Amino acid sequence: MDYSLCTNEWVSGPWSEWDSYCSPSAERYRQVRCERSDGTLLPNEQCPSDSRPATMEEAGVFESCGYRWEESEWVSAGPVTMCGSHEQTRIVRCVSESGSGAEDSQCGGEKPETSRLLETTEDCTYRWEFTPWTETPGCGKVEQTRTAACIRSDGKSVDAEMCGGNPETVVQDEDYRACGFDWQISAWNEWDSACSSKAVRNRSVKCIRSDGKLSADANCVGPTPPSTEQSEIYSGCSYDWTTTPWSKPQGCGQVTQTRQVTCTRTDGTGVEGTFCDSATRPAEAEVVTDYGACSYRYEASEWGAWSSTCQAGASRNRTVTCVRDDGTPAAEEALCLEAGTRPVSTEISDIYTGCSYEWGSMGWSAPTPACGNTTITETFACRRSNGAVVSDDHCEGARPENTAQVQDYRACQYSWHAGAWGAWDSSCSDQAARVREITCQTSTGIVTRDHSLCEGDAPSKIERSSNYSGCTYEWDPGQWTSAAYCGPVTETRTPVCRRTDGLAVQDYLCTGERPITERQGTNYNACTYAWATGAWSNYDSACSATATRRRAVECERSDKTIVEDNKCTGVRPEKLEQTSIYTGCEYKWTTYPWQSTYSCSEADVQTRRVECTRIDDISSTVSDSFCSSMGPKPAASQTVINVETCTTSLVNGGFESGLTAWNYSMPVTATATLAHGGSTSIKMDPNGQLRQYIQTVAGKTYTLSYWAYIKRGLFMNSYGAQGKVIENRQLTNTDYQWVHHTGTFVGTGWIVQIGFYHYAPSGGSSWLDDVTVTAN
Repeated sequence: MDYSLCTNEWVSGPWSEWDSYCSPSAERYRQVRCERSDGTLLPNEQCPSDSRPATMEEAGVFESCGYRWEESEWVSAGPVTMCGSHEQTRIVRCVSESGSGAEDSQCGGEKPETSRLLETTEDCTYRWEFTPWTETPGCGKVEQTRTAACIRSDGKSVDAEMCGGNPETVVQDEDYRACGFDWQISAWNEWDSACSSKAVRNRSVKCIRSDGKLSADANCVGPTPPSTEQSEIYSGCSYDWTTTPWSKPQGCGQVTQTRQVTCTRTDGTGVEGTFCDSATRPAEAEVVTDYGACSYRYEASEWGAWSSTCQAGASRNRTVTCVRDDGTPAAEEALCLEAGTRPVSTEISDIYTGCSYEWGSMGWSAPTPACGNTTITETFACRRSNGAVVSDDHCEGARPENTAQVQDYRACQYSWHAGAWGAWDSSCSDQAARVREITCQTSTGIVTRDHSLCEGDAPSKIERSSNYSGCTYEWDPGQWTSAAYCGPVTETRTPVCRRTDGLAVQDYLCTGERPITERQGTNYNACTYAWATGAWSNYDSACSATATRRRAVECERSDKTIVEDNKCTGVRPEKLEQTSIYTGCEYKWTTYPWQSTYSCSEADVQTRRVECTRIDDISSTVSDSFCSSMGPKPAASQTVINVETCTTSLVNGGFESGLTAWNYSMPVTATATLAHGGSTSIKMDPNGQLRQYIQTVAGKTYTLSYWAYIKRGLFMNSYGAQGKVIENRQLTNTDYQWVHHTGTFVGTGWIVQIGFYHYAPSGGSSWLDDVTVTAN
């Protein structure tokens, strides 16, 4: 390339933001680079150094100056005790953003305190101190109490949690010196019987102490009142007939039995019959059946029919019964044991009076060995209807005769029989085949499937022989072959004359011209293939995370011919290569928009991100050291006045959203354990601070209302504007209850801070709830 007509000159970028907008020596920066007239970035040495524009500018900038309170470290004002309180002081002054001193009126909000009491408990010890137990006479359980206080080693009373544990201040005891005693008598209960000469009833008699407890009878005055009473009571009696058991007369049939009948009272005493109902009086005599004096005998019925009239061992039955003298059946057969041997009830005998007879088959005779048909004979016998074989004279007529013809081959002779040959399966083969049927037959010509009946091996079913009567012949040109090479070669082949069955035969059997045996061609079977790579190009950038260079990658055959890529095996070399190259980079400071907390405050701190950026294809953020030649790093924070987000009324005064909208300094926590209104209040421990800012109207009167619960310590609230305290109110112990407080102030037209602070050198906490600010 020819650059002789090009010029090199400095090119300036835009100015950055001022590093401060409230400083007599604010700075800003820009990038200056050397470029050729064709736009190519060059090293700075190739441009004239005496004409290089400035990369940094310094000036006084006071566009957004703010003021803040500057506080020194706390310093103890006198000797420090390790168990007790001592005073600390510090210097607080109003300064501008640049650090210059200013009037207190220029700083917003309440001026921080310059002195405080600091309580140190590092070497303190703690102990419990108690008052004497109270003592009160009583009747039963009485309560004794005492007061417990946790005392620190410097003599100060502190929270009970400092001593630990839970000392007993209330105990239960018993004292009966003031008791009285008296009889407690219940009403009589019911008589234990309404029909008795000795009915009894009871009542409860107890000696009771004046505290309601049961006591020994000896403690009550006078004799013990009776608890039991006895008397004759018949008011509830009833009457009914009672009887003695029946008498037991002996007989064999109808007899009369008797009994006694008495009128009886409920308590079991017999009385005159007039007390009972005569209509229900039971009978004193009755006629019953009795067999106690009877004698017994066996009685047999007539025989029944035989179980069969044609059976050996047929049976018949009769009934045998035990009866009394009067002929009635006895209750059980055992009563006839003394009447002699019991008659039999079953008889068994051979009975044939009802039988019938007929000729029955006894089976066929075995056939005589033959080779074909033979005669068999069926034998008959006389059978009774029960199946028994008997003498022929029981059957009517002559004995039957029967014959039949059957086949029998046990006397046969067997031999092999061969059928005629079939046609050849091929007319052009050295292994042509033909078949015939082979059977095993009897001497009478009957074919059997059981070939084992014929002796010796069966004749062959198939015959093979050469048969060329139907053959044809043609040339087989063969496959072309060549020597192993990569390029032009001479190919050869060997033609053969082949018969129809594929066998090579003499050439004279084939007709036509014999095929050629040689030709010229190409052969790539012996070729090899490999990847061929060209030289790398230069990288396309000197300042990039993805600088790229390229090269040619092709598949090359062993004869140096370039072929398609799929001929090459293995991993294809890369055509591209990327890497990070920063040797030709320039750098600049990059600032982002200011970010604010957007809190309602007279000293809002704004922050922004400031980064060193490399001028590459992705504007990478790098270490600040790369921008050292670009001047100082721009400021990342500044303090400004921000009243745009202030509200004109207090937000979340009931703390139902926790600490939302409030600025606070720990220890301050939202809690649900103690609340005046709603479910949440704010607990403030020693040195806890809580504040919120509102925008006021000048000259307008405002009323602040809140509820405080102060357990121990000093609780303060204040109003402030432009760094001045408008009013400061101090509250002390509220006797463990919520107390309502109100106060008024006049608006200034500025932001007003509503603040609360809990000061408790000896420990303790306070709670705050339901804070409101109302414009009157």
